[in-house]
Amino acid sequence: WGRSYSSLRDANVGGTREVIRLACQGGGLPIHHVSSIGVYPFGEVSEDLFPEQADLAHGERLQIPYFQSKWAAERMLEHARSRGVPVAGRGPVRVERRPGWRSVS
Repeated sequence: WGRSYSSLRDANVGGTREVIRLACQGGGLPIHHVSSIGVYPFGEVSEDLFPEQADLAHGERLQIPYFQSKWAAERMLEHARSRGVPVAGRGPVRVERRPGWRSVS
């Protein structure tokens, strides 16, 4: 997470661009994308809720380069969807460990 945007761009943004290209080349194959909660600027804007159906906004408010690169990749997917590429996203979730829970090995 501490790496620069430029060092993450090829993997996160370039990789997503390639997936979109292959989906289009394959005649509109569906893309199934798993999102990251980091694409939402919690605490940086006045909104408390970020509806999954709404387009992403406020990317300029993201402070961590990893989240910036994930945001840019998701914006590309939104653009592809608006142009007819079938993109299905799975929204971000918060995963937490509760007191008393044990790991299973």
